Amino acid sequence: MNDPCASARCEVGFACVFEACVPDPCAGVRCPVGQVCTTGEGDVQCLYAEQLPPRAEPLPLPPDDDLDRPDVGFVDQGLRPADSGRDQLSPSPAGDGCGCDMRTSMSVWPSIFALLPLVIYRARRR
Repeated sequence: MNDPCASARCEVGFACVFEACVPDPCAGVRCPVGQVCTTGEGDVQCLYAEQLPPRAEPLPLPPDDDLDRPDVGFVDQGLRPADSGRDQLSPSPAGDGCGCDMRTSMSVWPSIFALLPLVIYRARRR
């Protein structure tokens, strides 16, 4: 499996998640010798490597029938998803060219942040 962050270089204080640099919750955390910083359920902690869960393949994104909606990529045409139909497009009422549907775009973020501890751990081991 190809690592999408293999060639990514993030600034200090950021970690790569699916080719995007996001704030690293472990930035500035100093762990005792032999321990690494990891994130748990809303907290940051230092653990010995043997205490970390085994590395697993990234979890697949949950099935989402909204991912096939043609509501992204029409910004330059000034279109946005219509409220009345799933696959119809209508011009942006403000004429600002915003064709983004944030409901679809944001639906993947919970899955991404669920993988953040594993990605940060892998990035720190390099």
